[in-house]
Amino acid sequence: RNLGSGARARQSHLQFCNGFVCASRSLGSVLAGADDDTASASRVQMQDSVSADIISFNTSINACAGAGNWQVALSLLERLQAFRLRPDLFTYSSALRAFEAKGLWQLSLRLLASMLKDSVDPQPICYRSVISACEQSSNWEVALCLLAFHEADVMGYSAAISATAKAAHWRTALFILGVGMPTAKVNPNVVSYNAAMSACEKCSQWQLALHLLGLLPAASLQPTVVSFSSVSSAFEKSGEWSLALHLLSEMPEQAAPPNVITYSSVITACAAASQWQLALLVFSTIRSQNLVVDEISCNSAITACEKAGHWTLALALLHGMSAMELERSVVSWSSAVSACENAEQWQAAFALLDGMLRAGTWPNTLTLNSAISACEKSSLWQKSLQLLLEMHEMSLQADGVSFNAAVLACSRSRQWQETLWLFSDMQASRVEPEALTFSYVLMNCEQFGLVSHEVVVLASLRDVHGRRIVAQSSLEGKSFASLRMPGSDVFLT
Repeated sequence: RNLGSGARARQSHLQFCNGFVCASRSLGSVLAGADDDTASASRVQMQDSVSADIISFNTSINACAGAGNWQVALSLLERLQAFRLRPDLFTYSSALRAFEAKGLWQLSLRLLASMLKDSVDPQPICYRSVISACEQSSNWEVALCLLAFHEADVMGYSAAISATAKAAHWRTALFILGVGMPTAKVNPNVVSYNAAMSACEKCSQWQLALHLLGLLPAASLQPTVVSFSSVSSAFEKSGEWSLALHLLSEMPEQAAPPNVITYSSVITACAAASQWQLALLVFSTIRSQNLVVDEISCNSAITACEKAGHWTLALALLHGMSAMELERSVVSWSSAVSACENAEQWQAAFALLDGMLRAGTWPNTLTLNSAISACEKSSLWQKSLQLLLEMHEMSLQADGVSFNAAVLACSRSRQWQETLWLFSDMQASRVEPEALTFSYVLMNCEQFGLVSHEVVVLASLRDVHGRRIVAQSSLEGKSFASLRMPGSDVFLT
């Protein structure tokens, strides 16, 4: 009743912390899994002494770290300073863990500086949290600087390599692995190697990724599915589909059964090489291995069918995704529409667009470009113009593919007014026409005697492409203009 202002403040703080701890426990994230007896004992200690305040703060901040609530963790830190309580190593490490998960490297650095100012030895675990925060945000330069400030352990080095991997700096990743760690007398583990392989994979350095995989046995390390998946993805990015298949076949012998990520990279590699039969064979293997097919693997299989022009198979896979309760993303629909375009099945392409909208998936520019190209191949100029209008209504930006396909559709149908209107709209939209587009527009001008328009188009061609024009225009009583690249004997007519 006669408590001083400081004591009342502490009592208020204890009530806040106890309430937060109880609320956190209801979410299953308090005390890092401690039992009820431990929680009860902690609450009793909070009320017994001033030193228990740090315990309550630490408990609450640790709960925030487990729940990923960095904002509350930061608020608790500020409250701690207001009560003139001295944070300890556990306080700092718990807060750093909360920041780490969200990639908040600036806050992590500030907190690390506070630790040094308060003469609290950060220990490798705290440095590792800051490096991991840098990794999450691809801030590899800061991660490397932190390595020089303390004797990092293998986990700290691995986090730094991961940071360089996310930023696609494979040379730096290999330097840390091959020079930095041996110099510091820190033996890399499989996580270190996997991070370096990931860096090579992101830059399509498949030879280096494969070399790192081969070094694992000599280092007495067992490759994991992550190791194989990184190398497989490197093969995929480099178009080495046969190597990807060979690696896939070797994984069971290495006690590392492939996962759906590995299978997806192999399917994508086969699809890019137009090996659609192999892509579908690998896709069917996923289900036979009792693995859960995901959206990525399905999209890769649809892409394989798209590139081969097997639109019926692409549609079957798309509908199969619905049966498997997988989300059909805009990528899924776009690949199927593109498959119909390649097979000149414009009706199926339009049906997919309708189905896409009914499913609540909004098409993107790529989707509508495929549909416009399908119309162009069937000389459906009215529908191509309709789709261009719909793009505008959907607030989608028409690009060169959109306009060029529509121009070709109108030109081939001898719709010179629409052709010239599209050409003018392209220039107004600052979309650069292709040489073939210029050729078709000029052909329409020639066919319909549009001399003044022909002169304007030729001038535009000079401005846009900087080409050498050898023009025998109708002004001279000659036939349609011939276009030639500088130093080339290839004419566009």
